[in-house]
Amino acid sequence: MTDNSLKIYFKQIHDIKPLSEEEEKRLFRLTKKNGSKSEKARMRLIEVNLPLVITLAKKYYYPALSIEFLNFIEEGNIGLIKAVKKYDPEKGYKFSTYASWWIEKHFQEAILKSRSVIQLPEKKLRDLKKIEQTASRLLRESGAHPNYEELAQKIDMTISEVRDTLISAMKMKYVKSLDFYMDSEETATLKDIISDNGETVDEILEKISVRQQLNRLLDVLDDEEKKGVRLRFGLGEEENHTYSEISEKLNISDSRARDIQTTAIRKLRNNLR
Repeated sequence: MTDNSLKIYFKQIHDIKPLSEEEEKRLFRLTKKNGSKSEKARMRLIEVNLPLVITLAKKYYYPALSIEFLNFIEEGNIGLIKAVKKYDPEKGYKFSTYASWWIEKHFQEAILKSRSVIQLPEKKLRDLKKIEQTASRLLRESGAHPNYEELAQKIDMTISEVRDTLISAMKMKYVKSLDFYMDSEETATLKDIISDNGETVDEILEKISVRQQLNRLLDVLDDEEKKGVRLRFGLGEEENHTYSEISEKLNISDSRARDIQTTAIRKLRNNLR
């Protein structure tokens, strides 16, 4: 879409007049009936709330996304349409609040599909979806946000895999706020799950930095040497291991474990120099 198309769309939206509270309720009651009046009421409600989509789009969108802004707005409009269909005016909460949930959900999904920006492998995206759904279900069942161990048990992942997946999600540039919803019912946010697992955001970001530096340092080693060093010194998720334990884990002799260690340390020293 060209900048001119965007300007025309903004001008059309700018001219839309908001509804009074009474008129909004009247239109929503009409949508629950059948016939042409119901459809007209639904279209009117969608139309008057298009400015809300633009406001939220500006909050979530950034130029590096591989999706044009007008197309991004259309994703939010889909969320708005769903909100109009599902909203019940008799429950007492404001439609704008309810609609924002649906609009933001569709913006988040649109960003997830932007593969050129989000450097997550397909498996990690699937794991993130499992965590989202499981966290939502456990929260509804117990009333408390699940910890890493509970999530890991329910979805057959290790604790470190759950934590790494959530950290990867947090590192995505589109997560401008840790209030990013982790489930379709908008019950659990990324911040909730992280904070309930005993880690502050600063601590997690520090871990990310340290881990990245450590991985870069170890890149000079081959796979066997990396495993040996991590096991020996308790790097990453590992604990300190003896040479005997290392030899057992790597299915090698004790002397081979020592040789690996000696070679790895020599390479690391040379690299640091």
